[in-house]
Amino acid sequence: MNPLFQPLTSSRPPQQGLSDWFGRLHLDLLLLLLLTGVGAIGLVVLYSASGHSMATVINQAERLLLGLGVMTVAAQATPEMYRAMAPWLYAVTTLLLVAVLVLGDHAKGAQRWLDFGVIRFQPSEFMKLAMPLCVASFLHGRPLPPSPSTILITLALIGTPTLLIAVQPDLGTALLIVAAGGFALYFGGLGYRWILGAVVALAAAAPILWTRLHDYQRQRVLTFLDPETDPLDEPVWHYLRTTRSEGPIGSRRWLRDGRYAPLAEGGDNLFGSPLDGWAYRVQGALAPVVGKLTSRYEVGWVFEPGSILVAPGPEHAVVVGWRSPVGGKLEIRGTVRHAQSCCGDNSRIRWYVERGVAPNEADGFEPISLAGGEADFGTPSEQGTFHLTGLDVRPDDFIYIVIDALADGTTTPHHGDGAQLDVTVTVSGAVPPSPPSFERDVAPLLAAKCHECHGEDTREAKLDLRTLSEILRGGENGPAIIRGDVRGSLL
Repeated sequence: MNPLFQPLTSSRPPQQGLSDWFGRLHLDLLLLLLLTGVGAIGLVVLYSASGHSMATVINQAERLLLGLGVMTVAAQATPEMYRAMAPWLYAVTTLLLVAVLVLGDHAKGAQRWLDFGVIRFQPSEFMKLAMPLCVASFLHGRPLPPSPSTILITLALIGTPTLLIAVQPDLGTALLIVAAGGFALYFGGLGYRWILGAVVALAAAAPILWTRLHDYQRQRVLTFLDPETDPLDEPVWHYLRTTRSEGPIGSRRWLRDGRYAPLAEGGDNLFGSPLDGWAYRVQGALAPVVGKLTSRYEVGWVFEPGSILVAPGPEHAVVVGWRSPVGGKLEIRGTVRHAQSCCGDNSRIRWYVERGVAPNEADGFEPISLAGGEADFGTPSEQGTFHLTGLDVRPDDFIYIVIDALADGTTTPHHGDGAQLDVTVTVSGAVPPSPPSFERDVAPLLAAKCHECHGEDTREAKLDLRTLSEILRGGENGPAIIRGDVRGSLL
């Protein structure tokens, strides 16, 4: 061929877009944008739900960025690598779930954690990844649709960790594990007859499964089906601890300043005793603790089943708070009995009865003292009593009973500090909280959040949210509120 007539070729490399650039990182650009969008929406919702707490949003955003980084690294592995790793990941995670049943750490009434000192984690979280990987690896290379024997083996792979997680109990995670394995089986070619059979079997077993659920699990299901049934009730009794103190341990003073934090870890048979309740640290048996005895228990004083045991700890006083759900005249009577005979001079406590507002760990409050004293087992002061009458209370007022270890100049003033608490609260002439008022409770919220677009200067969609009459009149889309119809109301 004449070199003068060679075909022309461009020396400029072909242009590459963002999709190609992300493709080199094995990332799908569209999927990444969708995930980022969902994460951004979650941060907006979190900002609203947390009371406009930017610290909470920033903390969650940092975790989101960390997750995206881990995802990018994980995307570099080949499918063959994941297929080879899947059975081992499943087996190790299943063994960890078995270890939870034997060695697991209790927290908030459930046994879901493994604590190795330097790290504390829930193995069930790893199973969310191990399950679909294992099912996909098992189905790989097998004829499709899967045979009955293959389906039964797959169901056994799904069912084993599901049962181990359900008995912790953790119903939500167990359902996620079933869904993760079930979708993998579905994409593996599961026939519709099997799907229909599973639906029929689940419907038939539903009444039995319902009776096996805990009360809080049934309530979660009912709330999911009908969110309006959630009463959002606050608890009346609060089990708390102090968070600050002054001075060295021999003369320490625990500050009763309203900066109280919840006793966050709960469980049964706390500290190896027949005590069900809440503690500062379940693992390591670290008080404060508040609980109910399930059988007869002797530590000097004999606790009968049903008795309430409270004990401060080496770093915190124990606080039992009662929130008044109504207004009226309050009468409160009770006893604080020091119940332990061990530890010599250290075996003493100091108790206080106070009133105040809701606990606030950040800002606190100045409590009003109502009663107090000391108690020492085996002495005339072993049992302290109080009887308070005629106290005016309003809804959400708090009464606090604080018990701390008496500092005695030694380095161990917290030994032998268990006490029995018996309290009776009566409110006469009880008046429930007043219903919300539009002028007091609703109008200020609308003014802060909505009047910029639906107020005096601007009325988008011809909707004015300044007065109740205008709200009922509505705008272009009809009334913003329909009386008695929450679901049918636009606002």
